Amino acid sequence: MLSRFFGLRWLSPLAPLWGRISGAFDAYRFQYRALALAFGLGLLGIVCTAFVNWLLSESMGGLMPLPTIFLLNPLIALVLMLPISIGGIGVSQAAYPFFLRLGGRPASHALAVSLLMQAIVIIGSLPGAVFWLMGRRRRQSRRELSTRNGHLRRGGAAVVRARRQRSRFRSRAPRAGAGPTNRVG
Repeated sequence: MLSRFFGLRWLSPLAPLWGRISGAFDAYRFQYRALALAFGLGLLGIVCTAFVNWLLSESMGGLMPLPTIFLLNPLIALVLMLPISIGGIGVSQAAYPFFLRLGGRPASHALAVSLLMQAIVIIGSLPGAVFWLMGRRRRQSRRELSTRNGHLRRGGAAVVRARRQRSRFRSRAPRAGAGPTNRVG
């Protein structure tokens, strides 16, 4: 149904992108178990984030009640998904006070919670960064080793192929005194 909109002249450049996105969604269209699991994991992530926000707020005086956090945390998470900054830095510090002020909470408290939450995310990501760097170095050393060995292998393989082709050519060539070979087929 939405694909009709991509027939419009100004949306037509986005049609291939929409086709890939639509194909990705079609792969899970009837995978109800996988969809339920993804929904459950997403919901669990939002609940855990809401509890962390509430615990941070409680540690600083408890100015944000849990129902307010549960109501506004998904909106903050939605804003943080916008690709307008690196790691949500800055966006988070604007979104928390904006939305939590709507819930009647002080902006300074919300800003403090957002800064602590950002610190938790960064500190929690550091072990992953270490593993990523270790894997990157390992992949780079493998790549260097394979290119060094690859040149040797390619050269050796080229020699072997040339020898095989010469031996095949010799075996196909008619032998002296064998007479003509008239094969049908």
